[in-house]
Amino acid sequence: MTRLKIVMIAASLGGFLGFPVLGDEYCNVDNNQEVGSMSMIEDNKKIIGRFMAALGSEDMETLDELMSDDLKWIIPQSPEFSPIAGFHTKAKLLELYDDHHGDFPEGKQFTITGITAEGNRVAVEAESRGASLYGPFHNRYHFLFELDDGKIIVAKEYADSLYMSEFAKRKKAAGD
Repeated sequence: MTRLKIVMIAASLGGFLGFPVLGDEYCNVDNNQEVGSMSMIEDNKKIIGRFMAALGSEDMETLDELMSDDLKWIIPQSPEFSPIAGFHTKAKLLELYDDHHGDFPEGKQFTITGITAEGNRVAVEAESRGASLYGPFHNRYHFLFELDDGKIIVAKEYADSLYMSEFAKRKKAAGD
């Protein structure tokens, strides 16, 4: 059986919110192909497209389905600038994502500005905008995913850490 790997580079805090639906072309996957084949690369992009769409629609069931039980989600930023920096398990990521949705009563719009894949890795560039309880929100992200057997096993999430620090300060000032 072919083993797929993908690494996700994402951005801080906002990476737990939603992304736009990318269409059916990113939602149908066949894992029975050789590593590095063009169809495997396209399937990797489809898996990540489904994952991003699930973030945008708050579809916790699909998020859970697409992440390996031993997921390693890494936000390689200084805790000084991002309150969620560090290493997270699948359970912790789902908890953080679920908790953060209340900050955006009308939701948040994510725009994927680029997707690149090679082998078992998919990189995504994205922007988010939304009206939060603490004022307007607009951040930029880069995610790097690594997949194995059609599941995300490693994700790295990068965002504008200064912006996230300022957002965290606004949230704290509001008493949350």
